[in-house]
Amino acid sequence: MAEPADLVTHALQAYADRGVFRGLSVAAKSGGRYEYGFHWLMQRRFTLTFDPKRRALMFRQLFPDVGARSPMLAALKRAVDQRTTRQVPAHKRFDGRRIRATAALQRGSVSLEMEVRGSQYAYAVRHLLNLVNELFLELQERHPQYLIERFGFSTE
Repeated sequence: MAEPADLVTHALQAYADRGVFRGLSVAAKSGGRYEYGFHWLMQRRFTLTFDPKRRALMFRQLFPDVGARSPMLAALKRAVDQRTTRQVPAHKRFDGRRIRATAALQRGSVSLEMEVRGSQYAYAVRHLLNLVNELFLELQERHPQYLIERFGFSTE
């Protein structure tokens, strides 16, 4: 059976091979963690950390400079929490027996974490990337000024 890091790497490489993102790199880090880097939405460099011991995929500081009481934080958390409910179409819904996603504010930035249950690493990667894409779309629709100020999003 393949190691969890190999499964995560393979799943991410499939996205890179399809041209979803570019410049995929992987680096082994202390504590047995792995750090993946790639250019993706808005040509921005993303860093995804995988911790095999915790069985967790993490986008740290995904959304910087978010206030603890901001409506945007509440909307992001609600969007993540709803992913296991019937309020979300079946093709976007998470199976809570396979993965669990959380959004948390840490030092003024929203981080996103996906806990993998069992050996559902490819499933977790797919749903995590889809979730990040959906969150950016939600921000584009409801908080475009944030994307303009923090990510240089076009006003057009």
